[in-house]
Amino acid sequence: MPAPISLTRLTQLLDAYGAQASRWPASERAAAETLLAASEEARAGVVAAALLDAALSEARPIRPSAELQERA
Repeated sequence: MPAPISLTRLTQLLDAYGAQASRWPASERAAAETLLAASEEARAGVVAAALLDAALSEARPIRPSAELQERA
C-alpha cells in the first residue's frame, strides 16, 4: 500500500500535471489514486483540473503584432 498523500499535495499535482493520472509522477500516482477513491473533495479537484485541461487544449495561440515582431 502506498504512503498516503494529502489533499494539498494532490492539488499541487493537479496544478503541475493536470487531471490525467498518467502525467503524474509514477512515485505518487498510486497514493493519489487511493486518495481519489476515498475523497469527494479530491475527485472535485480532478474535475476542475480536467475542465482547465480542456480549455487550455482548445486555446488558440496568440500571434504577436507586426510592431512587436519588429521590436523583437
